[in-house]
Amino acid sequence: MPKSTFCTITALNYLRLKKDQPPLSCISFNREFYCIRDHDHEVSCNGILFYGAQSFSVLSFSEAEGNSFRNIIDLFHKEFLVNDPVQEEMLVSLLKILIIHLTRIGRNKIKKINGTYKDIEVIRQFNLLVELNFKKNRLVSDYAFLLGIQPKKLSEILKSANLNSPLVIIHNRIILEAKRLLLFSLKPIKEISDELGFDDISQFTKLFKKYVKESPSQFRAGKTSV
Repeated sequence: MPKSTFCTITALNYLRLKKDQPPLSCISFNREFYCIRDHDHEVSCNGILFYGAQSFSVLSFSEAEGNSFRNIIDLFHKEFLVNDPVQEEMLVSLLKILIIHLTRIGRNKIKKINGTYKDIEVIRQFNLLVELNFKKNRLVSDYAFLLGIQPKKLSEILKSANLNSPLVIIHNRIILEAKRLLLFSLKPIKEISDELGFDDISQFTKLFKKYVKESPSQFRAGKTSV
C-alpha cells in the first residue's frame, strides 16, 4: 500500500502485507460493536466502501484528509485509555466519523469519473441488493425492478462510472461466495451449487469455469494442496 492510501475489507477479503511495508494504521471492528448493515442510514457506506467492494480498491487521499485521519486515529488512541461508562459510545462515534470521511472519498472517486449523486446512490443500492440477494436473484432485471429503473438504465449508469456490467457484478459475487465455500468448508460441490441457488450442478460448474478458468473441484484441490 503506497503512502496516503487506504482500503476497506470485510471477512470476505484478506490483505497480505509485504515485509518492507511502511507503518500503517488498521481499524478493526465486528458486527457486535458496530453493524454497518443495520446502521447504513447513519453512514451510507454500504455499496461504496463495503459490500460491492469485493474486488476492493486502494483509494488515495489528500494531505488535508490525511491530517484529519491522523487526528481521528490520535483520538482513538487516547479514548482507549479512558475507563468510563460512555467510552464505547465515544469509540462508536469516532468510528462513524472515520467511515463517513472514507465514504466521501469513495463517492468522489465515482463522481470524478462521471456520476451524479443520484447515479452514485443507484450504484450503492445495487451493490447492496446484490450482497443481500445474489443467492436467489441472478438476473439484471430482478435488481432493476427492485431499484425501480429499467435494466438498460442500470447498465448505462454502471458503464458511465467505468464499472463492470450489472451481470458481471452479480456473477462476481456468486463466484466469490463459491470460492469461500470451496476453501473454507467441507461441503460437497453439489451442496454448494444448491446453496448458491443453481438448479443443476452443471450450470454452477459452467459459470465457475467461465470466471475462474478451472472447475470447482480443480480450484479446491489446487488451493488446499498449497
